Amino acid sequence: MENTLINHDFERSIKRLRQILPKLAFGLLIGTYLTSAVIMGLFHSQNAPNFGFKIAAFLVPLAIQAGRGTLVFFFQLNPLRIQSRFSFGIVAATVLLVLSMVEAFLVMFPYGLSWTVSVLTLMIIGWLIEVMILQEITFATKLELFHNQQEWEKLTKFYGAINEFEATATKPKPQLKIEPKPVKELGKIGQGKEDKEPDFSSDTFYGVKIDRSNPMLSHNLLRLKNRFQERHDDSIKKAEARKQQGKAPHQTTEKSIQENQERLRRVDFIINTLLKQTA
Repeated sequence: MENTLINHDFERSIKRLRQILPKLAFGLLIGTYLTSAVIMGLFHSQNAPNFGFKIAAFLVPLAIQAGRGTLVFFFQLNPLRIQSRFSFGIVAATVLLVLSMVEAFLVMFPYGLSWTVSVLTLMIIGWLIEVMILQEITFATKLELFHNQQEWEKLTKFYGAINEFEATATKPKPQLKIEPKPVKELGKIGQGKEDKEPDFSSDTFYGVKIDRSNPMLSHNLLRLKNRFQERHDDSIKKAEARKQQGKAPHQTTEKSIQENQERLRRVDFIINTLLKQTA
């Protein structure tokens, strides 16, 4: 039995309205751009001293409105650059609205308050349409990504990688201070070697030749230690992330932590021994 409580004509009208609203919104926005530019051009041209200035009186407002539209919607060239609530487009639209209202007030006020209010109202309506369109575009992009789970996961990983990269890039590099310490029960210096004091002439540790006559020896050892420290810290982060998910760390992660702890211990031994021999 047909539901008589639903007005199907009204329902169909809503569907048609939703179909034409996007075109209507963009049409109104372009219309407000053009109307604002033409109005400013008309009133500027009345005070133009010659024909060249009359042309400029129309071209400059048109260029301003075209530049405004470009700045507001520029990041829609790549919709995956998700904009925040106070995005660049909304900030640009707001700043340019204020400048346009100041210009309109200075130009229109001598012709009466009614003209001034009308033009300012037109500009505010244009700004509201800009903001509403930007918000709807952002929401539609997020909704489209949500329905495509693969792209959503890729984008999530991408932004996570960017945040991690920026955090790593801005993180101050640890400054290693070489201080003499008593060395007790240190492990092996290199693979398969017993614990001993290097003679700084023939030993090699992970590609660094232990040659005391090399002025770059300390620098190379510090770089090597920083490399081991970064690997150790990365493995710790991975293990902590697994624990937060309620999972046990991977065996490779645990092995990496142990290996890099041992490497750090060995490089400390070499650095401290070097200081002792050069003292």
